[in-house]
Amino acid sequence: MKKTTIWIATGIVWSLIWGTSWGGSIFSMGEMGVLDEGLGAKARAMGGPAVALVSSDHFGRGNPALLGDLTKVGIHLTFAGEQWHVEDNAGEQGDFASERVRTFQFGVPVGYGTTLSLGLFPYSEVQFDVADSDSINALVYDRHIQGSGGLRSISLEAGKRFGDRLLWGLSAHRIFGTIQVTYLRDFRDASLEDTRDVWGRSHAGWQFGTGVVYEIAKHWSIAGAYTAKAPIDRTTTMETNFGATSEQRTDEIELPASLAFGIAGTGIQKLLMHADLRIAFFEHLNEHENTRNTLDLSMGTELLPAGDLTAPYYRRIPLRLGFRWRQLPNQTGPDEKGVDEVLMGCGFGLPLAEQRGMLDVSFEVGKRGMLSENGAEEIFYRQTVSFSGWEKWFERKGK
Repeated sequence: MKKTTIWIATGIVWSLIWGTSWGGSIFSMGEMGVLDEGLGAKARAMGGPAVALVSSDHFGRGNPALLGDLTKVGIHLTFAGEQWHVEDNAGEQGDFASERVRTFQFGVPVGYGTTLSLGLFPYSEVQFDVADSDSINALVYDRHIQGSGGLRSISLEAGKRFGDRLLWGLSAHRIFGTIQVTYLRDFRDASLEDTRDVWGRSHAGWQFGTGVVYEIAKHWSIAGAYTAKAPIDRTTTMETNFGATSEQRTDEIELPASLAFGIAGTGIQKLLMHADLRIAFFEHLNEHENTRNTLDLSMGTELLPAGDLTAPYYRRIPLRLGFRWRQLPNQTGPDEKGVDEVLMGCGFGLPLAEQRGMLDVSFEVGKRGMLSENGAEEIFYRQTVSFSGWEKWFERKGK
C-alpha cells in the first residue's frame, strides 16, 4: 500500500506540472486543432491506438474495455518531445519544437473483474505561426498569425471482464482548455498604427464513449469502440492592442463522434500483431468549418520477450515497429484538398525489477500535407517515454 501511495503522489505532482502542448502543426488552425489521443510509448511504437490489444499491462487508451484485463494497481506516466520542419509553396520554411507533454493515468482493480481508471490527457493541440501579406483599401500590411493552446480531458473509465472471452468498458471525459490566436497587422505605411487582436476561446463539456473486446481464439481478439458526438460550451473574448475587451460571446461547438475497429493477436515466432481502423465524423460538424470525415489506419508488431525472469536481460526486452496513415479533418490549399499524415514508429521496453514496471521508449518520423495540394507540408519527429508501474494489491475475484 505504501508504494501505491507514492505512485499516486507522483502522478498528482506530474499532472500539476503537466504541459500545455503535445506538439504542433501548421494544420492546427481549425476550431479545435489537431486531435491526439495522448498515447503512451508502447502504442506509439506500434503505430497507433491498439484498441484490441488485450494485455494485463496495457491501459488501453482508446478502448476502455481493455481496462478489464488489468490485474494490478497501476500508474502510467508519459513525456513526449516533438520537432517539426514546415515549408510552404512560397518557399518559406521554419523549425519548431515542443517538449511540454505529460499524461497521467491510474488504474485500480476493484474486484469481480472490474477496473476503474482516472487520467489526464491531451485531446487536441494548437501551435502554429504563419505570415503573409494582404491589403485593406489599397493599404498593404504584413500579417502574422500565431496560435497556441488546445483542449484537455480528465477521463474517468471503467472496464469489466465477463467470463473468459468478453470485456466491456465505459468512459466519461471532461473536456476543457483554451485556444488563443493572435493576429498582428504591420502596415507598410509608417504613418498608420499597427494592430494586434487576440482571440481567446475557452471550452468546457463532456464526451462519453464505450468499447468491447471479444477474444475469438487463444491469444486473438477483435474489438470495437464508439465515442459519441459531444456539444461543448465555448466562450470567446477578443482584445485589441489597447488591451480592452471589445467583444465577448458564448456559443456551442461539437466534438466529432468516432468508431474504431481492431484485431490483435500472437502470430508466428512470438510476434504480437495488431491492426486498427478509426472513422471520425467531422463533416458538417461546425458551421463555417471546411472539414471532412476522416479515416485512421494503424498497424504494428511487437517481438515478445522471454517470460522467464532467469533469462538474460536483453532477451526480456520487447522490440516494436509500427505504421500509421490518417486523414486530418482540415481541407486547405487553393483547391481545398484534405491533409493526410503518414508515419513510421519503432521502440522498445525496458522491464524493471521483479516485473513491477516497464520503461517504454518510442521514436516516430512522419509527414503531414503536400505542397502541391495543401500549400504546405511538414516533416515531424516525435520521441515518447512512458513509465508503467504495477503493484499486486489483491487478486481479482470473478475471473
